[in-house]
Amino acid sequence: MSIWSIGLTDKHVIKYNNGNHYDGYFVDGNQHGEGRMIYTDGAEYNGNWNNDKRQGKGNYKWANRDEYQGDWKNNNREGKGQMKYANNDLYFVVWKNDKREGTGGLYYGDWKNDKREGIGIMKYSTGNLYNGDWKNDKQEGKGLLQYDDGNQYDGDFVNGEMHGIGKFTWADGNYYYGDWKNNQRTGKGRFKQIDGNEYEGDFVNGEMHGIGKFTWADGNYYYGDWKNNQRTGKGRFKQIDGNEYEGDFVNGEMHGIGKFTWADGNYYYGDWKNNQRTGKGRFKQIDGNEYEGDFVNGEMHGIGKFTWADGNYYYGDWKNNQRTGKGRFKQIDGNEYEGDFVNGEMHGIGKFTWADGNYYYGDWKNNQRTGKGRFKQIDGNEYEGDFVNGEMHGIGKFTWADGNYYYGDWKNNQRTGKGRFKQIDGNEYEGDFVNGEMHGIGKFTWADGNYYYGDWKNNQRTGKGRFKQIDGNEYEGDFVNGEMHGIGKFTWADGNYYYGDWKNNQRTGKGRFKQIDGNEYEGDFVNGEMHGIGKFTWADGNYYYGHWKNNKRTGKGRFKSIDGNEYEGDWVDDKRHGNGEYRFANGQKQYGKWQFDKKV
Repeated sequence: MSIWSIGLTDKHVIKYNNGNHYDGYFVDGNQHGEGRMIYTDGAEYNGNWNNDKRQGKGNYKWANRDEYQGDWKNNNREGKGQMKYANNDLYFVVWKNDKREGTGGLYYGDWKNDKREGIGIMKYSTGNLYNGDWKNDKQEGKGLLQYDDGNQYDGDFVNGEMHGIGKFTWADGNYYYGDWKNNQRTGKGRFKQIDGNEYEGDFVNGEMHGIGKFTWADGNYYYGDWKNNQRTGKGRFKQIDGNEYEGDFVNGEMHGIGKFTWADGNYYYGDWKNNQRTGKGRFKQIDGNEYEGDFVNGEMHGIGKFTWADGNYYYGDWKNNQRTGKGRFKQIDGNEYEGDFVNGEMHGIGKFTWADGNYYYGDWKNNQRTGKGRFKQIDGNEYEGDFVNGEMHGIGKFTWADGNYYYGDWKNNQRTGKGRFKQIDGNEYEGDFVNGEMHGIGKFTWADGNYYYGDWKNNQRTGKGRFKQIDGNEYEGDFVNGEMHGIGKFTWADGNYYYGDWKNNQRTGKGRFKQIDGNEYEGDFVNGEMHGIGKFTWADGNYYYGHWKNNKRTGKGRFKSIDGNEYEGDWVDDKRHGNGEYRFANGQKQYGKWQFDKKV
């Protein structure tokens, strides 16, 4: 009773010296009946009072927002009441001397000393439901905890936490069975997913950590070290297609040093980074091919040596699985290339040396000698100039071991186009070439100064041409296979000339032979001699017409002199021989037999 409430009866509002505030009924100065008390600590009671004590039905709210609604006796919760905590936990329970006792809810189960102990069911304000063992107001022993999201745990509890052995099943059907510690999967366990994936092994704080085996739904599996849910450490990854990796892992990726073996038997051993072959390594194929060197992102990249099964090898730069940069390619047959490569091909500048000692140095394109280069043979022959697709093509100079050389156009390894062929004996040709032969129009000059200018075919003077000798002789006309053949004119240095048919360098056929002394022959020739039928006219006007043999009048013929005398008949070796008729200028005739230019 407060000094301020002495003798009060009925409803009053009183503020006490301690700061409490009461609004309600009094009887003889005591709080009695319905009333509301607001405490200085922030608590509040609204309900029945009896002689200054909370008694009967009432609602008490603590400053921390906990709230009790139910029966009171002597200022204590006593009887049936509902306790709602600030965390929204709610209890319907029997109270005695301000403590829970007996059975009540939303916890239904055993109590001891105001604490849940024994077996009980707790429905939390979150919707979670626990059914199992309790000790000292906490879940301890065996129990089933069902979450409002559909997840559930069935197993051991210690001090209110999942601890021991238990099975946690997610709403989607995934589950974990194994060891627990402090609400975390820690120890040995098995995690099974509805998609077929499965892990069995060590766990720490809810993560795969330690040693374990993860099997994918497709049958692939990993066995080895784990850290924080990632494959980290030593391990083996086996695929159902037969591929396999054994070695280091970091954060779920092949990282460090390891060996990857393909189903076909090929394997790689070496450095890995982020699931890629990166660093130093060796790639061995079952066909016998092998690479050892640098890798980047799974590709041969950097410096390395590739050895083929047949023994050929390449050592040098690589880029994106291709020989690119500087390198050396050595073949077991003795051939060797050293120089630039692009995308696996000889490309740039390099030297190719054949097993026999021949070599080429110069430009390359797509594995072919293309550009400027020099081809040197051990027999002393040498070419320097343009190449296309591995052949001498363009402009270049070929020098033979004996000193002869050609400079000019090339096509498909052949002298084709314009060029000059110079021999050490002094002979020289300048003109057209086709397929390595003098062909077209050109001039051939002999060391002695003679020259030919005209048509060529297959290395032979064939067609129209002019042959000029330093002694002054000259031929102009047709040639076949290097010989005067056809129709042409031969002029001697002294001015004599022949015009007519030629065969195999000989005057053969019809022709005319004109001498500067005025003598002239026109008729048949054979092998350079007057042979057949022809007319020889002397400078003085005398002439002979008839048969010739080996440059002599032989056979039937007629000799006419300018004095009017005339013989017609047989001839042998330029003499009248045989039967004939001599006609005099005065008209007389004499017929008879002649022998060696005399009448008999």
